[in-house]
Amino acid sequence: IACSIRECSTSAIEATADPFRVNSLQRLIDWAARRPGAVLLLVLAVSCYAVLRVFEFPSFAPRLKLDPSTETLLPLDDKDRVVFERVRETFGDTDAVLMSVRLDPMFTPENMARIDTLTTRLRKVPGVKGVFSLATAPNVMAQGEDLEVSTFSQQAANQPESVKAFARQIEANAMYRGSLVADDGVHTALAIALDADGEERFRRENYTRLFHQMATEITGSSEVWLAGSPVVKAATTGAMLDTLVFSVPMIYLVTLLMLYIAFRSLRATLATVFTVTVALLWTAATAVSMGMSLNLVTIITPPLVITLGLAYAIHLLSDFFESAALTREERYERSRAVMGRVGAGLLLAGGTTIAGFVALMPNGLPAIRQFAVLSSVGVLYLFVLILFFLPALLDLLHCGTRRRVHGGDWVERWADRLADFDIKWRRPIVWVALILVPINLWLAAGIPVGTDYIKAFREGHPVREQYDAINQTYNGANIVSVVIETHVNGALTDPELVRGIDELQAWLREQPEVGQTISYVDHLKQINQNLNDNDPAYHAIPDDSAAIKQLLVFAGGDEIRRVIDARFRSALITVRIKVGDSIEITHFVERVEERLAQLQPPLNGSITGTPVLATRTVNAIGQGQWVSLAIAVFAIWALLALMFTSATAGLWALLPNLVPVSVYFGTLRLLEIPLNPTNSL
Repeated sequence: IACSIRECSTSAIEATADPFRVNSLQRLIDWAARRPGAVLLLVLAVSCYAVLRVFEFPSFAPRLKLDPSTETLLPLDDKDRVVFERVRETFGDTDAVLMSVRLDPMFTPENMARIDTLTTRLRKVPGVKGVFSLATAPNVMAQGEDLEVSTFSQQAANQPESVKAFARQIEANAMYRGSLVADDGVHTALAIALDADGEERFRRENYTRLFHQMATEITGSSEVWLAGSPVVKAATTGAMLDTLVFSVPMIYLVTLLMLYIAFRSLRATLATVFTVTVALLWTAATAVSMGMSLNLVTIITPPLVITLGLAYAIHLLSDFFESAALTREERYERSRAVMGRVGAGLLLAGGTTIAGFVALMPNGLPAIRQFAVLSSVGVLYLFVLILFFLPALLDLLHCGTRRRVHGGDWVERWADRLADFDIKWRRPIVWVALILVPINLWLAAGIPVGTDYIKAFREGHPVREQYDAINQTYNGANIVSVVIETHVNGALTDPELVRGIDELQAWLREQPEVGQTISYVDHLKQINQNLNDNDPAYHAIPDDSAAIKQLLVFAGGDEIRRVIDARFRSALITVRIKVGDSIEITHFVERVEERLAQLQPPLNGSITGTPVLATRTVNAIGQGQWVSLAIAVFAIWALLALMFTSATAGLWALLPNLVPVSVYFGTLRLLEIPLNPTNSL
């Protein structure tokens, strides 16, 4: 091992022995060292253009948007996303905002009027497509030979005494029991559907607070809860923004302190921070130009670019302050020498880092590829700016007029001791590394893939508390959809096929994750019962296709179009589930897909919804992780071997990369932390 190390060191030294060899990089270095003013003007011009790309004027609003949605993480042609978009187009947005209001007693004419007022106000909010509540849910009743189709609030306004029967009527209605009114009888739900632009408005204009205030003012209730995908996405956007607002300044602050302590130069410290900021600005401008946004994956790009940039800059500063320069010629020679010595190292560091990011490109998820592109571009900008712009800026600020000892004599003393320790114990150190890598990789192979977007919020967070409250009160707060497609007009009025869907719903209700299911079959059976004096014996599917179609057309009302299309060829089963962890959702989805495969032709079923797409995304990231790591290891080894002109040297130089990566993933397994979109990168 010692011989191999000596051979690698010799090869590396010989490969980089002449830092002033005439090549393309050296010619650029000579030009930049001789013309620092031109470098500064060029960077300033590009930065001005970047500012114009990143910000809108004169409002100065950022063009780089935050996108917390999970469906956009999947490819446009992904089959799950295609089904999701098709369901949206046919039945409207299935990701409604769930609002719960406590009214005790619930069924009074006054409280019915309050719910009606709240529903009316909510429907007038820009971006709201519709509201399903006691003020819009039909309460079908037979009046002799006539059929009255009106809502609970309308009946309460026209006949106040009718509210006495509401509790019994809802208890007898499988579609409303436990969903429109909770089992405790004092909580009622409002499902607020948003239009195509509604989700963006919901996040941008803080509809969470608006809806909460509106419900509190109108109903007087002190217990108003909000849940649903739009609420989580809005809160996630806020959390992403808060993360950036906190992490980026903190990284800067810590780095400022460390750089100042190390080099004792405020001007050099500020110049370094400014250089890294310019690289971040250019990266953001590139994202805007390529039509990218900061999503759940690319959100880590800004702190990553800052951290890498500051790490790269330390190497240049360390060399820069090794010698003093006073005259213009001395400053030129120093800049040329520093850039020449550091250039190869920066090129190697940047190249291997970019290789690691490029290894993510085979991943099927657009968000991962966008992260790889932005991170690679950011590293490229860092290489250019730190190698050429930072020395020019340091020269302009007249830094390095005297030699500085980095951090003081104690740093050099400890560095010498550390070096002596390394040389003395080199064999045990290398053996420990060689043992750690396979052990941790073996541990990493057992990491579960999954995440829980609700539990990602801290305990006590309003989103988490209200989600848990609705999940418990209404027996489920997550909504998934099972879409049934036949591609045959009128097929879903065939009694045999209708019974097949009814059997599917019965099976779904038996699953431990399911709180409730609703489909057009439930509407059909309820209408049939209502038309027959509410006789429970008629809570069944008619035996005649014409009768089924007649009931759905003439007694279904507008709400029936949310669960079956006008041509009776596609239908939607809304499933309320009680779990939010992607691992549990994955097991549930697998069982559902096995059951859907057993449907009789021409019934074809698919399961979709935001929780399903989020689960697919997490699984796709986890499944592609090991392939990406393997590609990255090979690419970095190839670059190292090329740089050191030795395959053996490349392997030894790769070891310090493998150890922390393998230990990291092994630690995740030991701590039982699932692999998710963020920690996998």
